[in-house]
Amino acid sequence: MLCNVFFKRRIFYVAFLFYFFSLSQIYSYDIKAKTFNNRIWQEKIFLLKQNFHKEKLLNNLVHSMALREKISQMLLVNIEGKDKFIPINDFKKGGDKKILPGGYLLFSFNIAETKTKTKNFLQTVKEAHLEKTTIAPYFSIDHEGGYVNRLKNFSTVPLFSPEKIAKQFSKEEAFKIYKNEAKLLKELGIHINFAPIVEIKTAANSSFIEDRSFGSLNDVLNYASTQVLAFNSEGVYSVLKHFPGNSADDPHVKKCILDVDEKYFNEVLIPPFKNIILTNPAGILISHVMIPSIDLEPSCFSKIIITDILRNRLKFSRIIFSDDIYMASFIEIKSGSENVTDKEAAISATKAIKAGINVIMSSEKKYLNLVEEIAKLTINDDILKNKINESVKIILREKEKLGLVKIF
Repeated sequence: MLCNVFFKRRIFYVAFLFYFFSLSQIYSYDIKAKTFNNRIWQEKIFLLKQNFHKEKLLNNLVHSMALREKISQMLLVNIEGKDKFIPINDFKKGGDKKILPGGYLLFSFNIAETKTKTKNFLQTVKEAHLEKTTIAPYFSIDHEGGYVNRLKNFSTVPLFSPEKIAKQFSKEEAFKIYKNEAKLLKELGIHINFAPIVEIKTAANSSFIEDRSFGSLNDVLNYASTQVLAFNSEGVYSVLKHFPGNSADDPHVKKCILDVDEKYFNEVLIPPFKNIILTNPAGILISHVMIPSIDLEPSCFSKIIITDILRNRLKFSRIIFSDDIYMASFIEIKSGSENVTDKEAAISATKAIKAGINVIMSSEKKYLNLVEEIAKLTINDDILKNKINESVKIILREKEKLGLVKIF
């Protein structure tokens, strides 16, 4: 009997100790969980405060800039030289007022005989800017592969066209190829690559796109995303093009119309861009094509296409580029001739900015008259002023990431 009572008491004590130990463990876990959650909240609050501070500094910088300086930051222009920077008169006149282009688009005639000479050339351009302002320019290039390759002399192996890459190489092999090309651009001091083309090759665009597209939707999704990720890995920006698509006509030569219905637009044109935006490209270039079922304005002037669809529906938050405003497709739409005045170009530029464009591309080297004409159209237009401020903030955020301006 006594043994039985003693045994029951032992069972009771063991159960009590187990219960007490369990409670203490639960309490300990609860304390740890609360501590962990508090730490997460503290980190979130810290990041929010930090971001708020950064935005405040960015706003202060933008508001300290003169209107013409802001407009010039939105211009991507051509440049003279390939060995040493030769400032044109616009640079000399504008430099004293910090009216200098935000970036330069390099062509074959800007590429010197060696990598060292090309690198030094770009460095002299940067130094010339920094003598006048604290904001350095970015350098960009079309480096797609195939016949669109301005760096052929520096490649030990040829960079094949996107179509050939998709047909002959695995994704892993393509990643290595594009990573090496990104290293080359980085070595030269080139920050932005206007590639890849994210359009599916179809009967509607094949005579213009040719082998510059990876091909089918599946190939575009696989290989265009691989290219962007490879360039991202080396800190070189990629710009998807040409949103939302192209027709069979060359926009360099004539007005382009893509006559497709809304279903085709949403099911064929949009999906590749929608998916590859997830790889975090730095920019998207807008085509000049007009799609009457969506908007009677060319895409580069269309608020529906740029703001409603690209910004709001597809949630793209980085830089939106226009294509060249001196292309024949632009000219034919606006002036009906093969020559465009600075005033006409400014009207086109302001219309594009209002639609949501951040950077205006110009194949011209001169830019001061364009800046002046845009400024005249902006002075009494508060909507345009706000759009310019928004664009300059987006541009400077990206320049800060590239180490081209110190804001924070």
